[in-house]
Amino acid sequence: MADHVASLRAGAGAGTGARATQAPALGTALLVIATTFPTGAARNKAMAIYAAMSALGITRGVVLGGLLTAALSWRWVLLINVPIGLAVLLGTRTLREGQRSSGSLSTLGAVTGTGGVAAAAYAFTRAGEHGWSDPGTLGAFALATVLLVAFVVAQARGRNPLLPLRLLTERNRGGAYLAVLFIGGRLMGTFYLATLFLQQVMGLGPLQAGAASLPFGVGIVVASGIGSTLVERLPPRVIALPGLALAIADLLWLSALDPGASYWRDLMVPFFLASAGLGLAFFPLTLTVVHGVDDRETGVASAVMNTAQQVGAAIGVAVLTTVATTTAGNGPTDAATDALSHGYTTAFTAQAALLAVAALVVGVLVTTRTRQHSAPPTTHHPEEQR
Repeated sequence: MADHVASLRAGAGAGTGARATQAPALGTALLVIATTFPTGAARNKAMAIYAAMSALGITRGVVLGGLLTAALSWRWVLLINVPIGLAVLLGTRTLREGQRSSGSLSTLGAVTGTGGVAAAAYAFTRAGEHGWSDPGTLGAFALATVLLVAFVVAQARGRNPLLPLRLLTERNRGGAYLAVLFIGGRLMGTFYLATLFLQQVMGLGPLQAGAASLPFGVGIVVASGIGSTLVERLPPRVIALPGLALAIADLLWLSALDPGASYWRDLMVPFFLASAGLGLAFFPLTLTVVHGVDDRETGVASAVMNTAQQVGAAIGVAVLTTVATTTAGNGPTDAATDALSHGYTTAFTAQAALLAVAALVVGVLVTTRTRQHSAPPTTHHPEEQR
């Protein structure tokens, strides 16, 4: 069992650099959607297509990763991203040239903000591998704290801040950011732990485990289609809370798994419900983040949301890995599979508790009654949502 626990911790420490490089691309994609399509049905449909393509990308990546690992080596899972990245880069040539605006870049803000987020992500991922009392982990946390405090001070005093703090202090948008932080941790944590359960407890190979994750992508596609219709009729909170409730119920289902679990009976439906619930919650929160924001600040608003999602993923995997590894030996028997199963199911219970906090945040803070129906485009700094 020690080898399995070691691989669990090592896996939690991987991917910090990947998350850091993905965030700008994700933020840019949302910026293009928010500035190209006006508030209303057109933007809602574009967001739904974006979410569906993301789900298909995740599903394709997991299946392709399993195929490469089984046929060649796990290293090819990283190498395959090089030609994919180059293809995406070439595809940007088809994009239409947008309007250019002049402005000054706050070097201090860029350095402290980027460094602080990177240090925080590294600290959490290192904690999952080396422990929370590790000197390197504590040093990374200290560095992240210093840099982020310096960033906030620079933004508060600067004439042209990279991140206008009013984007964070507005209640609905700030609540959406905080909820996305929790949802990002839940999404990545569930995917990670469920994949390990399939392989280490149920004995599936990499390709089988990848194929078993297909319902995850289907759930996001379905939720995106439903969400794009509901946001025109209902306030964000009315859509997000049932989605979070569905995801919490799914986690409690997963917390009852045992080594004798069957994929078709015990895992396929929870995979679908997990992604559907989170997709239903995530969709209105994304629109809440960019709603009513001046075009000049839409990119910043989108970037903060993606940063919250990526940092949330790092925090979620690190925290849940710690829960799984520290409780893996506390099961009812000493058998390796029983111990691992107990660790994973305890982590699923912890995830349910974290999502309950996210639901509380949405219920208390995201109180706007604004529906995402058509509205005239803003050309100036609008009043904040009430």
